[in-house]
Amino acid sequence: MTNDIPPTPPPPPPADAAATPFPWEDRTRIGVGRGFLESVRDLLAAPTAAFARMRERGDYASPLLFALIVSILGVVISQFWMLVLGPSSFFLPIPGDMREEIFAGAALGTAGVALQLVIGPILALLGLLIGTAIVHLFLLLFGGLKESPSGFEGSFRTLGYSSVSQLAGVVPFVGWLLALIWGVILQVIGLARLHRTTPGRALAAVVAPLLLCCVCIVLFAATVIGLIAGAAASGR
Repeated sequence: MTNDIPPTPPPPPPADAAATPFPWEDRTRIGVGRGFLESVRDLLAAPTAAFARMRERGDYASPLLFALIVSILGVVISQFWMLVLGPSSFFLPIPGDMREEIFAGAALGTAGVALQLVIGPILALLGLLIGTAIVHLFLLLFGGLKESPSGFEGSFRTLGYSSVSQLAGVVPFVGWLLALIWGVILQVIGLARLHRTTPGRALAAVVAPLLLCCVCIVLFAATVIGLIAGAAASGR
């Protein structure tokens, strides 16, 4: 009598983006609140898998709406810490007296906060468009778009969802630094995935504009200091 051993069943096929869509892009089914919270969770805990589940094209509205919601939450968070801790909650590398002057009118009343909630999303939209154009240009210069199936929309989607890093402002004092680091990481992962390029090219496209901006700021500051010093010397 022979014992017939049943064959081992094959492993289940891996889930793809269509089977398990990114929560925010599935919000019509699971709800806006759940879609947003699960998207924030995924972008924090498993960003590579999160970007792998996103659409590559055909949906500008989702990343745009996501970025606008994040910008509103960012205003609320910043105003909360401003009221609780004052300007010291922004641990910026500038002198204390200057920091106090810069943020003197930041802790606004109800009308001021409402105004920021209106202006903030508009500025966020402009920043998203300009930032996407700059990063996309540098990605083109570094050869990161050769295999891209998504084009400009891939860059827009990446920066739109990467704006979630602004929520790091919930951490006082060092929130701005955490947001910067988290944002760079998300942009590199997203650009590499949606444009099918190397992480090195994606990193170069993200960091190069930041370095160029820093150089411009240093040159501008040096020019202003030089003009002030020259004017003071000539006035003696």
